[in-house]
Amino acid sequence: MGNKTPTKTTLKPGDNLPARGKSKKTLILDMLKARSMLSLKKTSTTDEAEQAFFHHVAESAFNLEDGNRGMCLKLLADKGWASVKPSSELVEFEFDANDAPHVQAARVMSAAAMGRIPPDIASMFIQSIKNMIDIEEFTSLKDRIVKLEEALNGGT
Repeated sequence: MGNKTPTKTTLKPGDNLPARGKSKKTLILDMLKARSMLSLKKTSTTDEAEQAFFHHVAESAFNLEDGNRGMCLKLLADKGWASVKPSSELVEFEFDANDAPHVQAARVMSAAAMGRIPPDIASMFIQSIKNMIDIEEFTSLKDRIVKLEEALNGGT
């Protein structure tokens, strides 16, 4: 790649990184304090501002008359607990990793047809088989290109 010419953005030893700026969350909490919203003072801490904000959201969430109740409940749940990610159940069917890809795909389709695996999982398996074919093709082409380049360069 050779020598790189320094640019305005090239850091040298001893240089300080530029300031990143405040996160959106910090900007919102600073605005709440600056405008003395939610009974906050300009001298309130960020923790106090965050607590006041969530207190306000919770009041709306548990107010049966509030039209934004559902959205506020979702916000509290999303921020309070990690989302539960669905996971697939364990499936078992006859499969041989050494079979040709079309045989593997046929086994997956057969397992789906017999109800051993759900159709969406079968689709995921088929896509995985296709991805493996793509990887094998790329690897094969790369090896062939390297061999051709070696042959063109006199076998070095």
